[in-house]
Amino acid sequence: MQDNEESHRSPESPISPHAASDTSMPFLQLAPNQIVAIQSDAFTVGADPVCNLVLGGEGVAPRHLIFQRRDDESWQVALLALKAPAYLNGRPIKMITPLVEGDVLRVGDKTLVWRQRMWEDLHTTSRQTPWQGLLLIFLAVLATLSVFFTWFSLSNAYRTDLLLSSGSMKIETVVLTPTSPALTPAPTEEPALTPVATNPAGHPVYHMTLPKSGS
Repeated sequence: MQDNEESHRSPESPISPHAASDTSMPFLQLAPNQIVAIQSDAFTVGADPVCNLVLGGEGVAPRHLIFQRRDDESWQVALLALKAPAYLNGRPIKMITPLVEGDVLRVGDKTLVWRQRMWEDLHTTSRQTPWQGLLLIFLAVLATLSVFFTWFSLSNAYRTDLLLSSGSMKIETVVLTPTSPALTPAPTEEPALTPVATNPAGHPVYHMTLPKSGS
């Protein structure tokens, strides 16, 4: 009798992460820190106390859903209630449907998330999610600024080309000419040699005339 009571949880008794002793088994996530381990090959959900997971609330049938392990170790879900609908990722469950990580199920006013990853991995990922979100926001801002500056540069270049082609903008070329006369170097004079006599040896004797320095 004690084992039977422990296997069925009431809606008023949330199951903490520590309740899942075997974290390699899949589990249902009811809230960020509230999970239910799937510890049998056929796991029922409903308002009836005999269900493996007892859910209260509006729209929950006594036996609403059943989760089953397949031969290939994958899992599937099927609807047990005839008049109470259930939804998988926003679509009504009408037949046996395979489950994958992250599937969202709606049972009455309750939301369940199917998890096949270990709780430790999921908990570690949830701690890293805010930083990853900030990084994505930062990269998005950088990309937006890059697009804006590229558009601004191309827009200015296009407007300039448009004004030039339409004649609205004229470019004048200004040639600068010197206003002062060019300085020309003064002519240089070389010393002049004039023969004036011959020495006893018969060689001419020259007289050197130096140029006059300007005052």
